Amino acid sequence: MTGIIVSRLPQIYTNYKNGNTGNLSALTVFMFAAGSSARIFTTLQEVDDFNILIGFLLSTSLNIILAIQIIYYWNSTKVAQKKVADKKKK
Repeated sequence: MTGIIVSRLPQIYTNYKNGNTGNLSALTVFMFAAGSSARIFTTLQEVDDFNILIGFLLSTSLNIILAIQIIYYWNSTKVAQKKVADKKKK
């Protein structure tokens, strides 16, 4: 759980700082967000442990932030990738 949280925070910051999401896979991010949302549901249904629920809530929140960044920076990522491709051609 902590690994997910520790890996998401630098990614969110880097996306914000660069103004694009680079090569981050949209499909993977959306699947992570959906999967972690399902974990919240199953935790509420099956387990009565507040600590587990908090971890999944935090993880889901960070995954949703990444998904929002993917949507927000969608066109800027394509522009940034085109610039990199143009630099490689020169």
